Amino acid sequence: MPFYVYLCGGCESEFETFHSIKETLNTCSLCSCQDKLQRIPQLTNPPLKTAVKTKKVGASVNEFIEDARHDLHIQKQETAGREHKP
Repeated sequence: MPFYVYLCGGCESEFETFHSIKETLNTCSLCSCQDKLQRIPQLTNPPLKTAVKTKKVGASVNEFIEDARHDLHIQKQETAGREHKP
């Protein structure tokens, strides 16, 4: 069953409910007011947002690898002058 959004003219609040497409809702579930409901049209399938690709496939992985290599090189230089104690 689909979800529908209604606006009540009595209490001026919106609420969501689901029912069959053949049914109609006449009574507000919040204030029990009758015959003052108006269904608010909703998009059934919201449009898909397409991501803007600024990098080529695998560019993030390659950047990470290069950063890791750089960090490893710096650590090797820092530890090269230290004496190893067994």
